[in-house]
Formats: sequence, structure tokens, C-alpha cells
Amino acid sequence: MSKSDREAEVFARLQEKLAFLEDNVEQLNDALASQQRELIEMRNVNELLKEKYRQISALQSEAEAVLDEKPPHY
Repeated sequence: MSKSDREAEVFARLQEKLAFLEDNVEQLNDALASQQRELIEMRNVNELLKEKYRQISALQSEAEAVLDEKPPHY
């Protein structure tokens, strides 16, 4: 095998590896973008749940205050 044949073979392998790495980077980028969208959605749901919890806690506090009131005949 001549030197130029070996260089061509090495170059071809490097091109294959580069194509493989580029594909991997693209797949990882897609996965990261998908996870970022999911994270944003989860944060939004979390904010909604926190607001609902605050509302329920406020209603519960009001209900407890009403229950703690003594009836008018006391």
C-alpha cells in the first residue's frame, strides 16, 4: 500500500468519524431542546399548582377562622 493510499484511507476514516460525531451532536441538540421544552412546561405547571395551593390554603384558613368563631349565644 502506497503512502497516498494510506493517507486516503486515514482521511476516509476521519470523514466517517466526523460524520458520526456531527450526527451525534445533532441528536444531542435535539434531545436538549426537547428537555428544555419539557422543563419550561413543568415550571409552568408547578407555578399553577403553587397558585392553587395558595388559594386552597387561604380558603382553609378562612374556613378555620369561621369554625373558631363562637356562636352568637355565648
